[in-house]
Amino acid sequence: MNSFLAITSTLGTTVILVAIHKVSSLHTPSKILLCSLALTDFFVGLLEEPLLAIFLMTKEYENFSLCTHINTITIFTGQVLCLVSLLTLTTISVDRLLALLLGHRYRQVITFKRVLATVLSFWTLNMGFATMVFWNKNITLYYISIVVLLCIMVSSCCYVKIDQKLLRHQVQIQEHVHQGQQNGHAPLNMVRYRKTVQCMVGTICISHVLPSNDCNYGINGNKRNASITSRCLDIFINTGVI
Repeated sequence: MNSFLAITSTLGTTVILVAIHKVSSLHTPSKILLCSLALTDFFVGLLEEPLLAIFLMTKEYENFSLCTHINTITIFTGQVLCLVSLLTLTTISVDRLLALLLGHRYRQVITFKRVLATVLSFWTLNMGFATMVFWNKNITLYYISIVVLLCIMVSSCCYVKIDQKLLRHQVQIQEHVHQGQQNGHAPLNMVRYRKTVQCMVGTICISHVLPSNDCNYGINGNKRNASITSRCLDIFINTGVI
């Protein structure tokens, strides 16, 4: 099962990365964020799933010494990929809010270098903190809890703010429609977009809470199999949201 998931996730995310690269209409900073999100899924298939398969095999053959080391490495990679995925999702929510608030100034403020530096810092910082799992798992647990909590707060605030902004804009458009200045198609599109944003708020919160429980299980040494698999599935959910 893990081999099948490894192959499908790796091939699937490879197709996504190629598609993102070929789409010329996307703003380059947005491409970086989407590529970072897709890369977390790619490495789940390339690293996390094979490690999980090896972990289960060593456990089945009662090679507990190797099993313990594989489990620690699996937790390390799972933590890095999961938190980078969450931080990237949170950055995307901030990016959407800024695109709505800044208008024409958006492309001047959100530049390629700034977004690239942000994404690289996510990967570097999380790899650094994830190494603490080899020495002090409690520090890792505190770090995960703080990151997940901040991601929930920032993402929720951004999407609530977007929803409020769209609601005001929708009211303005409806007033123009009644005055005969525009047709009736724009409000319908605005309603659909607001519904999408409202769904995003709930989905983001759920997808942020799941990793917190999973990492707690993994670090404390309980329910390891379920935690590792659930972390992998959660990263797929995060990408599906976008």
